[in-house]
Amino acid sequence: MDDDKSKTQAKGQAGIESTEMSLHQKLSALELQGPSYEPDKHTLSMESKFFAVVIIAAQLVFCVLFGVWFDYDLEKIGHQLELYPYFRDVLIMVVFGFGYLMSFLRRYGFTAVKSTFMVTVFTAQFSLLLGAFFKTINSDELSFGNKYFVSLDDLIESLFCAATALIALGGILGKYTMSQLTALVTVVPIAFWLNAYVVVMKLECHDVGGGMTIHTLGSAIGITACYFLTHEDTREHPSRSSNYSSDLASLAGTIFLWVLWPSFNAAVAPPAGQLIAIANTFISLCGSTMATLITSRIFSQRKFEVVHIQNSILAGGVAMGTAGDLPITLAGAACTGFVTGVISTLGYIYMTPFMSHRLNLQDICGITNLHFVPGVISAIVAAIAVAALNSSTEFPHGGAQAGFQVAGLCVSIGFGV
Repeated sequence: MDDDKSKTQAKGQAGIESTEMSLHQKLSALELQGPSYEPDKHTLSMESKFFAVVIIAAQLVFCVLFGVWFDYDLEKIGHQLELYPYFRDVLIMVVFGFGYLMSFLRRYGFTAVKSTFMVTVFTAQFSLLLGAFFKTINSDELSFGNKYFVSLDDLIESLFCAATALIALGGILGKYTMSQLTALVTVVPIAFWLNAYVVVMKLECHDVGGGMTIHTLGSAIGITACYFLTHEDTREHPSRSSNYSSDLASLAGTIFLWVLWPSFNAAVAPPAGQLIAIANTFISLCGSTMATLITSRIFSQRKFEVVHIQNSILAGGVAMGTAGDLPITLAGAACTGFVTGVISTLGYIYMTPFMSHRLNLQDICGITNLHFVPGVISAIVAAIAVAALNSSTEFPHGGAQAGFQVAGLCVSIGFGV
């Protein structure tokens, strides 16, 4: 018995030593041969080559045009330094807020942050060029033969354009290739400035925080892209779900957006309207937060759904995007935020599933409920406000301004689609 046990132990020990020798020999052979890689891993696909060529070519064009056409606007340095806190807040919103808000998908968190950086830096530079082009066309004082003096107003507007592209990106998050992303960041700035040229420069619509030109336009582009990028295999895909960690990271983005949204709506407002925009936006956000918590609790089996907290509490900021700097009273701002919060939350509960299963629109981030519907509400509120305030406030078109506001909303939706 003892002899059999000793033989078994000896065989086991010999087997271990043999395995160790075999592993040692294999490692030694690998060290002598050096690292071995398959050639396929070093071969760029056609899509990767296209992406690289387009981005490099675009950056070269940006550098050349910035060098020959742009200069610094140093004459109004005092006003520019006053705008810097707004520029900083909007930059944090765009990069950190939108980037982390879209990181809720457990398999696409890094993709969301990476794409946010790419979209922001590309569209911001492209937007500077397009903005200078359209402003020169629309102005009698500017000329293509002279330098264009860039200011913080221009930089803030370039971030507004980046926000528009990121809103569109939210609808197709996790469903696009790099070539499709390149097409998106090329098309959105062109659509943004064409729309701004018609709505703001020609129709002279009031849109201080981009309710029409940012939120409505960006979400309309994203919803349209959703239609073409939604397939049977994308619905209910396990990779397009969240977990505790990804939802927590997304909530960090929500918090930053919520805190800084008043700066977003007040950044380009006239000095007299900045205080009004900050107050109206803050109170509207409070109203939408209260509405979201109540509605989510009632319609979600007496619990708070994290997707509602991540998104619908921000609907009040979007609702003040067009009329934020108008004296609609704090009561008006609170009611607008509350109603928009209820509608946005119900949209996530009922509209998002309906769009996915019946309309072939898989809206990944729910931009319909966070940006499109609240953006339309903001335009309607502005139309009502300018009609009511026409006797006490001067508007470019006088008593007809409300009609021009509605026309601006239709144009924005048209450019988006």
